[in-house]
Amino acid sequence: MKKILIFSMLISILATIAFAESVPHHIKLVNKLDRQHDGYCLDVAGSGRYIRSDLPLIGHNCKPGLYADESFIFRDDGTIYFPTTESCVTISGVNTHVLDYTSLTLKECKRQTPFLNAEFMQEFEYTKDKKLKHKNSSKCLEMGEESSTTYSKEHTWRTLYMKECSKTDTKRSTWNFSRP
Repeated sequence: MKKILIFSMLISILATIAFAESVPHHIKLVNKLDRQHDGYCLDVAGSGRYIRSDLPLIGHNCKPGLYADESFIFRDDGTIYFPTTESCVTISGVNTHVLDYTSLTLKECKRQTPFLNAEFMQEFEYTKDKKLKHKNSSKCLEMGEESSTTYSKEHTWRTLYMKECSKTDTKRSTWNFSRP
């Protein structure tokens, strides 16, 4: 009986982990900066059928719901998966080199191409101090200092890039995962 109970608990835990890995979230900057009512989220330019996965990722004011352009899954293998285009957040470095202020794009998960070591450029970890750190370098995700409007005065955006973790501004490089 005890073995059955332990086995049932183990199955339940594994199912929870598998489910958690498949649930999309906002990746949201902890500090709301100049967007006190909604803050900033990791975002893909465009919306609806006009999502532009060919452009660098941006920080955009968080939307009230979990829309396709702000929906990401942080997977156990360290990839940040974007279900809308079935792709992964990828640092736009060359081969295995990541420089400060390197942007991020969406690319096919784990696909190697000339000049892009996707597996190397798609591995992240969420640190205890809430940084999104590249597993293979000392770079962390940071949001730019400036903001600008998009198509409407109600919406603003900022650049996103990788930067030496020890040199990032905590206000612009501390993240959490949330479901609106």
